[in-house]
Amino acid sequence: MGHVGTETPHNRTIKGQRPNRALRLSMLVVGFILLYTIVLEWRGLARMHFLQYDYAFFYYAFDQVLNHHSSFASLYNLRVQTIWLKELHYPLNPYNQYVYPPQFAVLFAPLGGLSFHQSALVWMLISIAAYFLAVFYLVRMLWGKVRRIHLIALFIVAAAMTPFEIDAAVANINSVLFFLVVYGFYQLYYRKRPRVAGILFGLAVLMKVTPVEILLIPVIRKQWRVVIWTAICIMAGTLVTTFIIGFGPIWQYVLHFSAFGQTSMKNGPAPYNQSIVGVVGMFQQNGWLFGGKLVQDVIYLVFVLWVLRTLLVRIRRMPTADWRLDMSLAILIPLLFSPLDEQMHMLFVIPSLMLFVHFITDVEHTSFRTGPQVNRKRLAVVTVLGVGILSLPATFALNIITGRFPFLAWMHAQMFFVLVLTFITVVRLYRQTASLPRIVPGVFGSNTVSRRDAL
Repeated sequence: MGHVGTETPHNRTIKGQRPNRALRLSMLVVGFILLYTIVLEWRGLARMHFLQYDYAFFYYAFDQVLNHHSSFASLYNLRVQTIWLKELHYPLNPYNQYVYPPQFAVLFAPLGGLSFHQSALVWMLISIAAYFLAVFYLVRMLWGKVRRIHLIALFIVAAAMTPFEIDAAVANINSVLFFLVVYGFYQLYYRKRPRVAGILFGLAVLMKVTPVEILLIPVIRKQWRVVIWTAICIMAGTLVTTFIIGFGPIWQYVLHFSAFGQTSMKNGPAPYNQSIVGVVGMFQQNGWLFGGKLVQDVIYLVFVLWVLRTLLVRIRRMPTADWRLDMSLAILIPLLFSPLDEQMHMLFVIPSLMLFVHFITDVEHTSFRTGPQVNRKRLAVVTVLGVGILSLPATFALNIITGRFPFLAWMHAQMFFVLVLTFITVVRLYRQTASLPRIVPGVFGSNTVSRRDAL
């Protein structure tokens, strides 16, 4: 007869099963709520004829390249794009057009050989797969080895993010960029392959210019091989594009790049534009802040200078460089500098939120027993707020609340507030972990990499 309180294989199994039963039940409840909100979101977008809307512009560009109508005048012809949208019965907006680099159109031109709906479906599948692969590689870097049920739980939460759902529904490019950037950091920090990382970053820049800003952190850390190989990839992609369609469209795109951004910003302030400019514009639109574009420009400049000072003065002077924080901060930088952050762009906040979960759950790591302590309760509050606000159910709730109480319209800047709070939290973590031991990517509570422990 066993003594009272003695652990046996039987009661050890029971103890281990209880959390899993609770987790499974929670996953079922959350999964049902998620599925219901996803159906509502996609049905609403379908009713407004916005499903695959953004991909219509991509397909137009791919088709132009395939049919050798790839001059700047044809590739970025708003009148022809408007006719194309009419044929697909999409809503017309004079501020929307194809605004991506010619290199992107050349890179994915083969998709223009399919019918529009076939091509859009292929792109959506690529986009969704890219997003979840990015989440998978983030898990692999941060935890190394996790139980399958925990990975599924993370996937469910990741699927609940409004930025991802919007990006997948309209078939935009952000999930693909998200994968290239995350997988690039996986190659850089986990596999120690700066050449491959640079190529992946270069591909992201060829598809959309703004990811080039993530290189600010490698430059600060003097990771020159990554920077050099990114430049080589960009030059190679540009040379291939020049060979196929000529250099004219590329040069004209450079000249019109700023104008494209200004046109897109005419779609309105927050909730469409979740940048500092969009938030200021929303406050002005509702009469809560006076002034016009000059006030927006001044506030934007002050905000960018604050971010730059933090990066160039505070972060650079940290005695140790924690790769986890460097990765999270680098992925945030394009959002912080951009005057136009659509809701779907905010999926680049997700790596930081996953990093916060990593810090909260890594209770056994010896690095937390010495040096400054990370306030896990405060970090948990930030994480719950961030994940909750970015979730699709919260977006639905917010739309209902602001619809009934218009004076709460300021709440539509919710994603910008999450971005700023996340940035401040990452910077604080730099200070709190400055004297802690360096952590090897992908290993939970260890200072050596074991491939057996990887997922």
